[in-house]
Amino acid sequence: MNVEVIVPVVFFLSLVAIIVGAMYFSHKNRVVTQTTIRKLAEMGTQMSPELVEKMLQTRSGYRTAPDLDMRRGIVLIALGAACFLAALFVKSHAASGLAILGAFPLMVGIGFVVSSKLLRDKTLEGSD
Repeated sequence: MNVEVIVPVVFFLSLVAIIVGAMYFSHKNRVVTQTTIRKLAEMGTQMSPELVEKMLQTRSGYRTAPDLDMRRGIVLIALGAACFLAALFVKSHAASGLAILGAFPLMVGIGFVVSSKLLRDKTLEGSD
């Protein structure tokens, strides 16, 4: 195999490994938290709503869906834009594939940003 094939394959496999690893550890953290809450409830321990909310809060501090959607959207837009820029600077057959691949996170990121805006507007209407 030549380097022109190995580098993109390793790049995308690394990207997949990072995403799958983050999802796995996030899921594992949620399972442990829910198990702890369940055990406390079975023992009859009084839990204040603030305690449960704090236990279920994500590590990053984002607690509402609009905040999470905005954060994810910005990250995905940046990833898609980076793929497009890389494709502009690299003149090869693989660069066009990189631009096409970059369209997916770009569009999903735009969807997350729009979703965040719509949810934020909906929560503002509901609070009036």
